[in-house]
Amino acid sequence: MNKIFGLLYFVIIWFLSSIICLAHRYRQMEQRNKEMKVQQLNAELSYLKAQINPHFLFNTLNNIYSLAICENEQTPEAILKLSAIMRYVTDDATADTVPLQKEIDYLQNYIALQQLRSNNKLEIKFTISGDLQHNKIAPLLLINFIENAFKYGVSNHLPCYVDIEIFILNNNITLKVNNKIISGIVTESTATGANNTLRRLELQYPNKHSLQINDQDHLYKIILQINLA
Repeated sequence: MNKIFGLLYFVIIWFLSSIICLAHRYRQMEQRNKEMKVQQLNAELSYLKAQINPHFLFNTLNNIYSLAICENEQTPEAILKLSAIMRYVTDDATADTVPLQKEIDYLQNYIALQQLRSNNKLEIKFTISGDLQHNKIAPLLLINFIENAFKYGVSNHLPCYVDIEIFILNNNITLKVNNKIISGIVTESTATGANNTLRRLELQYPNKHSLQINDQDHLYKIILQINLA
């Protein structure tokens, strides 16, 4: 009888030890998987941001080139704004998040460059409201929607408009962009930029953002909301 109890005791101890060992190995594997997932996401985010930055800079350089060709007296001002944009993109935007005020300054410089090269056919409205001082945001998330409005909503011959509104309430930011569609041909680079932006939203603000797109009667409207908390 004692031998039976001894054997039973040994089996119980062996069984419990095996469970503890397996649980420990499972925790180690789970931790490694989490670390690998984080590394993969970081690599993907770096790749996506690297795709966005050159695309934007090339377009901005084209804008200033157009001003220079026309010997526009505002070319020096445009170069200064481009310099500020490049500092932001190459320095600040390499971080995971930036102060919201810096992101807004960057957008203002971009819109100012567009205003400089536009003619009297284009009406631009850009309004900002709310507290910019106490929030941070992933850099270069908003520019794609604004850039596309100018790319497809501006004409040198027809009346056109770009209406941009940004407002911040507590930890929530809302971006509204409205424009009339002048050019309906979507290029591959535009599609890539849009897909990258949507992917970054999914990665950096999962379940914390919403995007509404209304494309009817040659009018294009987007409403993007992000919880920055």
